[in-house]
Amino acid sequence: MMKMKIGWIAFALVIVSSAVSFAEVDANTILRIGIQYGQSGSTTYSADFLSSIQMGTVVGGRITALGDLPSETHLDFVRSTQFGVATVQGFGNKQEADLLANSRGVQPVGYYFSGNLRPLLALASSREEAQSKLNALASQYPDLSLSLIEPQPNQMSATGLAVTIIHTDSTPVVFSASGESPFYQLKSKLYHSGIIVQGMGNAKALNHINVQPVNTYLYGVLPKEMAYNWPAEALKAQAVAARNFAILNLNKHKANGFDLCSNTDCQIYGGVEAEKPECTQAVEATRGMLIYFNGVPISAFYHSNSGGATESSENVWSAVLNYIRGTTDLYSLDAPNSNWMLSYTTSELQAALLKSG
Repeated sequence: MMKMKIGWIAFALVIVSSAVSFAEVDANTILRIGIQYGQSGSTTYSADFLSSIQMGTVVGGRITALGDLPSETHLDFVRSTQFGVATVQGFGNKQEADLLANSRGVQPVGYYFSGNLRPLLALASSREEAQSKLNALASQYPDLSLSLIEPQPNQMSATGLAVTIIHTDSTPVVFSASGESPFYQLKSKLYHSGIIVQGMGNAKALNHINVQPVNTYLYGVLPKEMAYNWPAEALKAQAVAARNFAILNLNKHKANGFDLCSNTDCQIYGGVEAEKPECTQAVEATRGMLIYFNGVPISAFYHSNSGGATESSENVWSAVLNYIRGTTDLYSLDAPNSNWMLSYTTSELQAALLKSG
């Protein structure tokens, strides 16, 4: 799927298509936004949270809570190199995991998550040290089934002041700022809600994935895709078009572990620092709205300038979309970028055509 950059086409879609209707969708659907990944990724990250931290997992566009880390406001993320001693039994949340450990008078030093939460009763820098600690704990608590956790290439560790959480790439933990200041800061930039750090495959670089509801995501998209001082109705139309794009492209970057990237391959996301009151108001005024055609959300393509006319979908892509019909676009005439020229040599054209079959 392809998105074209800013412009009036989003407005045109709303008023030209007689079959368009709006319906309420959940504005709190959770999106995973790739901020740094691939070549832009890092081997380590450090995040500061503006309020206490909550652990969770993202399932089906929702966050399932795993428990609070009330004493933690800072986490360091890196590939796990530590050995651990954990209970064999897993739990649905931190409260249940703590009950088991605390009933034996043991204070967990962290948690291991791989589909369920297992309290870590000890951490060690070597297998021998971990085995020694396991033997000591097993002797002291013979009714407690314990196992050794060994570092694996697909494991992450998030370490705070007094706790370490280890998770796998396939079952990542999202760490969210809760309370009155639901933000975290990473590399001097502020982000809404939560963060996942994970690797994919054998890549050394780790992905920084921002996790937040669709509405707050759109707060940082609108000012990057349309001038914030444009008319309020244009901003509202753009908000709906951008919301359609987000909802229809869930899992677009599934291979990288997230839904949408933050650049022009998807929609430009500028983070909290990019937000403008006018754009935030437009997002809230259209909260939950999507554009539908025959009961199905449409691909609401948009661009900066059409040059005076749009094209029917099958003449650009292979699919026939009955709501994407070529039409005259007078708004684009004499606007910035309405005229441009690109030159190719004969050999460059031949190469491009051959590459496209």
